[in-house]
Order: sequence, then structure tokens, then C-alpha cells
Amino acid sequence: MLLPTGILATQLGLMGVTAADTVLIVSGDKLRNATLVGMALDRLGHRRWAILNGGFSKWAAEKRPVDNGLSAMTTTT
Repeated sequence: MLLPTGILATQLGLMGVTAADTVLIVSGDKLRNATLVGMALDRLGHRRWAILNGGFSKWAAEKRPVDNGLSAMTTTT
């Protein structure tokens, strides 16, 4: 069950996501969870999203760059 749009929008705003941003969804081994995140973004009218093909394990196996630091965020509305 998805949260109400107001709560979803507030949470994205706390993460600094704007309407112009493309959101990349990185799933574990359950693609269903990534799809639910995409559905939530669609519900908000945020159409700029994608799911990383193969998830994080494939990304890491291909020795692509990984960073475990947190970026500074500015909240948005």
C-alpha cells in the first residue's frame, strides 16, 4: 500500500529531490520493491525515474565506481 501523496512528496523533499531530477532506483534482489518505488514516483507525477538494470550486485561485479559517503542535501518542496 502506498503512502498518501502529501507524505511521499514531503519525504522526497527532505531528500532534496526536485521535479527536474532523474531518480535512479537501485534494487536488491527484489525487482518488485523497485517497481513500487517507481509507482510511488508516478503517483506524484514524477516521470523521470529508472531502475538500474541488474541492481547493485551487477554494478559492483562490473567494478563500477561505488561511494558510501552521503552528499549534502538541501530540502525542497
